[in-house]
Amino acid sequence: MATTNKSLRQARTQKHDEFYTLYEDIAAELQNHRNELKGKVVYCNCDDPTSSNFVRYLCDNFNAYGLKALIATHYIDPQTSTQKPVKLTVSRADSAEGFIRELTTLEGDGDFRSEECIAILNSADIVITNPPFSLWRDFIDLIIDNNKTFILLGTIHAINYQSILDGVKAGKITTGYTNFNKTLKFAVPEHYDGKTTSNTTKYAEVHGICWWTNLPVTNRTPLQLSKFYSPDLYPKYEAKNTKGKPTATAPVDAINVDRVADIPCNYDGLMGVPITIIGQLDYNQFEVVGKLNNGFIGDKKVFSRILIRRRATVTATATAPVIQIYVIAPITILQVRQQAVLSVPARQSIQQFASIWVLPRDDVCVCASSTTPQPI
Repeated sequence: MATTNKSLRQARTQKHDEFYTLYEDIAAELQNHRNELKGKVVYCNCDDPTSSNFVRYLCDNFNAYGLKALIATHYIDPQTSTQKPVKLTVSRADSAEGFIRELTTLEGDGDFRSEECIAILNSADIVITNPPFSLWRDFIDLIIDNNKTFILLGTIHAINYQSILDGVKAGKITTGYTNFNKTLKFAVPEHYDGKTTSNTTKYAEVHGICWWTNLPVTNRTPLQLSKFYSPDLYPKYEAKNTKGKPTATAPVDAINVDRVADIPCNYDGLMGVPITIIGQLDYNQFEVVGKLNNGFIGDKKVFSRILIRRRATVTATATAPVIQIYVIAPITILQVRQQAVLSVPARQSIQQFASIWVLPRDDVCVCASSTTPQPI
């Protein structure tokens, strides 16, 4: 099976956009949003009602999820087909079981940008679909401009689109629960690159897939960080332009971090980190302030970076208690001598503070100024 992004490049350059999401991948993500879907009108505006797995899954779970209505439309190129696209409307039945399905013919070609489809969009609460890869930027801009909630399948590189980056910076857009930065298999037409299986369906694999949504995603927890800042280990970006030529100032005053796991736990300034942090980001721990596309460390051009800053914790005041970390035996990670004492303003709880700054050990004690040291 093809495991390269050649198919994705073809989608952008040749408008090969027929990548059909598998039922199991849709189910894995949407089951996490069932509470947000209750009582909502869902619009799948890039989905053929007769074959889309999005439509199939939402119909299968229409009553279980308590949907108010489901609408699906799709595009047919009038230059290659005389058929007219159809619109599916699914609504709740009078009884608790089943639902009402209605198929009608669209007046236009079903393009999601058409006035006809935008009118349907404005009647819906939430959009759920896999937009055409070659038109993903246009699609998300339209959805955001119309203030719609969405669950969309795309790629991690959508962070390069300004509307997505702005939403991430504002803490309003994030990646979904499943399949972050994964290689997913899609059903594709026979003339696409891919591999045909025994059931005559051809599949292609695409790298860097993820879900994007502006619904709450509640499975994020603060990153557990153990690295400590050192200027030698975390250099700042050079004063160079996009071609590596010297400039008066650096593009941004930030340190470079090559891996998410290497984010220093004691640095409060700007940090340039891999874009893969988006799938792990806890907005209560870090804020996203921008993106760096052309940073240099020495003569080496680094990959695109997300610029983050640690969010402020509890502000210390003149009367704030002081926590003392008593080091009874040498600890290399703190780079202090035996019997040394480190005093800092209290931030949250002693336990949480200690877990951030030191490795749990029997020979480390913490206490407030007026109490006796106790082992962590």
